[in-house]
Amino acid sequence: MKQKSAHRFRQLTIWMGFLVFPMFSFSQHVIYKSDPTNEFILIEQDSTYTYSEVYNPKANEDLGYRYYAKGRYKIHKDTVTLFSEMPENDLLPGFVHKLSPSELNTNKFSYIYPIKEYVQAGYLKIYFDNIAEPDKYQAFEVTDTGLKSIPIRAFKRLEKDSILYTEKDNIRLFHYIEIKKPENNKLLIMAIEDHHRSQSYFFDLEKIPFTSFHFYTRVYSTYYDFTGLKFLMTKQGLKKIKQIGDPRYRHGLLNIPFEPFIRKY
Repeated sequence: MKQKSAHRFRQLTIWMGFLVFPMFSFSQHVIYKSDPTNEFILIEQDSTYTYSEVYNPKANEDLGYRYYAKGRYKIHKDTVTLFSEMPENDLLPGFVHKLSPSELNTNKFSYIYPIKEYVQAGYLKIYFDNIAEPDKYQAFEVTDTGLKSIPIRAFKRLEKDSILYTEKDNIRLFHYIEIKKPENNKLLIMAIEDHHRSQSYFFDLEKIPFTSFHFYTRVYSTYYDFTGLKFLMTKQGLKKIKQIGDPRYRHGLLNIPFEPFIRKY
């Protein structure tokens, strides 16, 4: 009798396991929030993430805002490390620069335009728009474990006006930096503007077959680059880890602990 009861118990346990196991093993994504205006979504199925921050103006307010980010993440023990994707073309304001279809087929990114000039082998020359401050930039190679510093070989502000002509438009050249190309083709430029605000730009050089090009920083006016940011994962949620030498996003909603809002399967 005891053997039959034990057998039935094992059958019931296995049957219940088939019902419960998929609920917890095949979860697709978790939504975290640190404020009513934002969502930080970790998509467990393919280890990607999205972040959005949207504020719609109230009746007596004039302006709202919308920020977006996406990429992949890695988890090591209790630490989540983020790696952003390059922003899409449609994030570049339309009034800034327009490329022809043939140029887009070649360039893929409307905010990056190649420049035909000699650059020493193993180096890159990146020109920036007039709102950029490349004299305050730092360069890094993006690895799976973090950021590895790359020295900036040269910074130069052009003394004479220089114009790059495209098929439908033209680009004024103001200043550039010259740096050693990272071995793994994953480059991060960190713009340290002041103690309160800084940002970064990620370049996947496997998608940019140029050694000299112009880059419009304006594409990041509504896009957040989180490459190299780390978060501590606990049962209570996510908390941004302060890293020495990384001043990005030290203020704002990212510094408020994120609580799990909903888990979807």
